[in-house]
Amino acid sequence: MGDPHFVDAPNGDFRLRADSPAINVGDSSVIESYPFLKDEAGNEIDLDGNRRIVGEAIDLGAYEHQ
Repeated sequence: MGDPHFVDAPNGDFRLRADSPAINVGDSSVIESYPFLKDEAGNEIDLDGNRRIVGEAIDLGAYEHQ
């Protein structure tokens, strides 16, 4: 994939920029088999507490682009 276009990787901000090639290219089938974080309603969430699936597929990485 090359550069995932993180917001500010040198300073630890690994959220994806809007132009990231990692957006919506994850395999959503892993949701059923991988222990993602969940909110109180049981929805899969990212490290910021946002829904893990936004759009048609999950994003690669720890954060879902919003």
